[in-house]
Amino acid sequence: MRVPGQLYSNLFLTASSVPELLVEDSIWNEVYHWVPKHYSIPDLDVIAPVLEQYKKQTGEG
Repeated sequence: MRVPGQLYSNLFLTASSVPELLVEDSIWNEVYHWVPKHYSIPDLDVIAPVLEQYKKQTGEG
């Protein structure tokens, strides 16, 4: 069964830009079950270096 991806938007730092996106519920339920409650995708510790590099390359930071 496929369910709207928006149901899982609380896992992400930014909301889905494609609200009609469908995901396999069995996969997402498993992900949701194992992800720590305080965690968001992408994790800020993981994405921070990427954002910093982007700012340097674009002159935004």
